Amino acid sequence: MSMVNKIAESRPWEWVFSGIGVVILTLLFSYFKRKKIKIKTDEHTKSKEPSRRAPKIIVIDDHANPIVKLLRDEGYDVDEDNGSLKNLRHLENGYYDLILLDFDGVGVEFSKKQGIGVLEHIKTKNPNQKILAYSNKNWGLDYQEFIQLADGVLGKNAGYWEYKRKIDELLGR
Repeated sequence: MSMVNKIAESRPWEWVFSGIGVVILTLLFSYFKRKKIKIKTDEHTKSKEPSRRAPKIIVIDDHANPIVKLLRDEGYDVDEDNGSLKNLRHLENGYYDLILLDFDGVGVEFSKKQGIGVLEHIKTKNPNQKILAYSNKNWGLDYQEFIQLADGVLGKNAGYWEYKRKIDELLGR
């Protein structure tokens, strides 16, 4: 008797209850179960939590600032400017979510007031631009104008967590 005749005469669903049938069905069941859970998880994640872009920050400092690496490690998108203000338009037009600005030694070619002149210029062009100012200098009366214009002020020697707290506060995080 040929195989086709055997299948035709027998009941076609019998293979399901045979040993090989149980193995095949178990594999199929677990495959679809994993696939279904994965799809639900992806849909759940997409609907509950919209994707966020990393906050765009620029650090303007005439010296290398270790905060840059630490912020990058935390997932921030950080650019650096050595104080030459090579892309002033980005500083003026809100391209950055936050500007960290050292006021001593930056923007020397731009203004004799250095960082204070840079801060004044940016705030004149875009008053809503968030700027966190910092310096090694003491915050004497000479710098009150700078302190009032900035959205936040820290000493350059402040710890990373102080910077992070202030940055997240200014970014509304």
